[in-house]
Amino acid sequence: MRNIKYKRANVWFVFVVAIACTTNSMAQTSEEINTKETSEIATEQNDKALTEKNEDKIVESDESNLEGPIKPEETAAANNATVDNEAEITKLPVQIKYFEAKYPEKALAEKIEAVVLLDLEIDKNGKVTKVEVVQPTEYIGYGFEEAAIEAAKQFEFEPAQVGEEPIAVRITYKYGFTLAVPEEVKQIEKEPVANFTGKLVERGKRTPLAGIRVMVRPSKLDTGFETMSNKEGRFEFFDLPVGELIIIIEAEGYYPLQTSENIVAGEKLEVKYYIERTSDNPYDVFVAAKRPRKEVVRQTITAHEIDRVPGTFGDPISVVKSLPSVARMPYGLGIIISRGASYEDSRAAIGGIEVPMIFHFFALRSVLPTNLIDSLDFYPGNFPVYYGRGIGGVIDIKLTDVKPERTHGYLELNLADASSYVETPISDNGTLVLGLRRSYIDAVLDFMIPDDATTTFSTAPRYYDWQLAYNFRPSPAHKFSAFIFSSDDSMKVISKTPSDDMDPAAMSGRAGFDSRFYRGILRYDYKPDATIDNELQLAIGKDINKMYQGEQFRYDIDVITIQLRERLRLICNDNLAASIGVDYQIVQINGSVRSAGGGPLQEGDPMYYYSGDTPLSTNYKNDWLHNPALFVELEWKPVDDLLIVPGVRLDYFDQPNQLTADPRLTIRYNITDKIVAKAASGIYHQTASPDQTDEAYGNPDLKTERSIHNSVGFEWQVLAMLSIDVNGFYNKMDNLAGRASGVAERNGKVVPKIYSNEAKGRAYGVDLMVRKELSHNLFGWVSYTLSRSERLDPGAKTYRLFDIDQTHILTLVASYKLPRNWEIGIRWQYTTGMTYIPFNKGVFVSDEDAYRPVVGEINNKRLGDFHQLDVRIDKHWVFDKWLLNVFLDLQNAYNRTNPEMMSDNYNYTQHKPTGGLPIIPVFGIRAEM
Repeated sequence: MRNIKYKRANVWFVFVVAIACTTNSMAQTSEEINTKETSEIATEQNDKALTEKNEDKIVESDESNLEGPIKPEETAAANNATVDNEAEITKLPVQIKYFEAKYPEKALAEKIEAVVLLDLEIDKNGKVTKVEVVQPTEYIGYGFEEAAIEAAKQFEFEPAQVGEEPIAVRITYKYGFTLAVPEEVKQIEKEPVANFTGKLVERGKRTPLAGIRVMVRPSKLDTGFETMSNKEGRFEFFDLPVGELIIIIEAEGYYPLQTSENIVAGEKLEVKYYIERTSDNPYDVFVAAKRPRKEVVRQTITAHEIDRVPGTFGDPISVVKSLPSVARMPYGLGIIISRGASYEDSRAAIGGIEVPMIFHFFALRSVLPTNLIDSLDFYPGNFPVYYGRGIGGVIDIKLTDVKPERTHGYLELNLADASSYVETPISDNGTLVLGLRRSYIDAVLDFMIPDDATTTFSTAPRYYDWQLAYNFRPSPAHKFSAFIFSSDDSMKVISKTPSDDMDPAAMSGRAGFDSRFYRGILRYDYKPDATIDNELQLAIGKDINKMYQGEQFRYDIDVITIQLRERLRLICNDNLAASIGVDYQIVQINGSVRSAGGGPLQEGDPMYYYSGDTPLSTNYKNDWLHNPALFVELEWKPVDDLLIVPGVRLDYFDQPNQLTADPRLTIRYNITDKIVAKAASGIYHQTASPDQTDEAYGNPDLKTERSIHNSVGFEWQVLAMLSIDVNGFYNKMDNLAGRASGVAERNGKVVPKIYSNEAKGRAYGVDLMVRKELSHNLFGWVSYTLSRSERLDPGAKTYRLFDIDQTHILTLVASYKLPRNWEIGIRWQYTTGMTYIPFNKGVFVSDEDAYRPVVGEINNKRLGDFHQLDVRIDKHWVFDKWLLNVFLDLQNAYNRTNPEMMSDNYNYTQHKPTGGLPIIPVFGIRAEM
């Protein structure tokens, strides 16, 4: 290593941290209202890390690693910073004007060299606006600090950028003072030779590690040398002496590595070191600013947080069942009941594109793999004008922006299914993703059920799904993506011998269902700067649904859906932003329905079966139904602590030929830096279901249903990682389609009315969410909902309970990361028992040769309360080039028999609750490369 002095003052420009701020960003302004505390904490942590780093001993280093301003790409290698609106810095500042400091006379006379660590604030024009000393020299009073400050004030830079927009940043700058080199030394100077190079990758994932300090110390010397790995994880040292070399690699969040190598004269040594993360903690690598809050209630859960929540089989979407305001469905069915609305009132979407379902049957799995999911937004009510055609809640799954540096994926096997996933870069700007999953419950059951069993499966429960995605980003401002996926569920049951306590007509014959759908989504995102954000999507899909029970009930419906979405968001200034968009949906329904007993069951109907009525049949062969919508939303900050979000959505529904206007308003006010008050009110519309508007089964004159959502609450950031969210809500529903008596005149004929828009509903209550974000290895939350949901049927004078009304819903979720990559999690849930309609006795109908029940008051009885404990244990192994995870997901760990529904014998004289699922252990193994 050369110990040569240089003639002029030398500049060491080392990037340590970059904090970007957009100067005309409404997104940042909105976020400051809600995340000021988080930002202050993040700043303190960065400053603390910087201070700790600067207190390290500065050892002599090769000049090729320290000389002069480093290149932008080298700077980027050490940078993991993000700007407030989650946009990454696309260009770091580059110095274009240097000013040499005057060497202090006293230091020159005494031949003293020194380094001053400065903090420079660079505006969006590249000018240095502020200079502070971060770490002074040890030579107090010599004038090094003053000289460095005066010189730095005259520096100029090419400004940093986010996309094409210049931004202001803060950087750390090393200004070195070195003495002149004698001329005779200069004449013998040689070019440095790199004789020790290497690459750092994360153990198990093979991901290059940038910005990691590598220290070496030749055994023959008392001094050492250090450098940093670049964006490819590579490092190099020059002119190291021959002999043994001690290597030390230390980085926060990783196990330290210490080893030795041998330097041979005339040879270059190349190595690769696998550095292991101290824990499989996604927060070690996942850094993102919090999204600005505009809604009263929006629970956002990232896949990084919840892929190991117990009771979900590692499926992030299933965690929505543990959030506030979500009622528990019998047998864990994948249906969302939000704030007392019926399951058909809530909507599911993927990036804003509606899909018919997000779960396979019994909610064992969602229809998307974990790696494709970035986050999940759940709105139990008061959702923004971006969403429509529903009066319940909304679940919107945000797909991740896959940017793999190499081909990698995983293979998972468990007792329920097998899945695989792979993502690979196919060009500098393009990425391809392929996922596939298939259950084998059918094979397991076919093997376990004996040949003489009374019930067999011609097709046992079976599901599969597949995904194909392509992302292309030709420039930071433009992004194109294509996503094609499908889901398929099927089950067919043959009952050989009917049960003695069940209606023979109900149980004889075949029963089952087939449900599958396809979607293709094309998307284009355009974001030239921080003030413009435009998204354009086109989706085409087909839904196929078949259900049947013997010859008495058959449902065979195909739905073709085309959806076009366009949304433009403009940031006008620091206090005002506006969004305008179009949501155009085209639907065609084809198929047939055959049903006895008055058609498909509706909310509030007694659950019994009889075969005496002549089945009704209807065919659907509709023309295309056009349902366009236009929405506008403003984000206005009249004062710093107040955010007002008014909006309106206009929907035209082709089926009832009706135009609706849905105004919505949200207000958020920062009482203090840690407490936010919030309130919202809005109107929501949807059409009645196709069977309710069918001429054979229902009333084609039905109008749209309406719900008015009202909520008020507050958020309290108690500690940096502990928050409380409380919301009171009152939803008023009217114009609901309900069973009605009487007749109506239609097309010159007097026909039964069957349904009318005279039904009403109301749901009110309060929900609570206490959330502990992942820190000190602990993550979890407690959610509680106290609510009541009621309905007023057409012609009734008093309200009655909703089918899925549950007074109390309490859920506890906790996960703790243990040493040696062990992790344990629990999920405990308690809910009030389900309502049901009692049958007092049975009356024999000779014409039907069967009993019909005497129906009691609707939903005036409850089953016993429900409670269940789920436990998950994970063990993670890290190898050089791959990862292995083994888990046990234990549902209903103490094997409680929870009542799910009331069962009656054939003549309705005996009643007993039917138990839910027993203890279910699911063992799985996952290998990731």
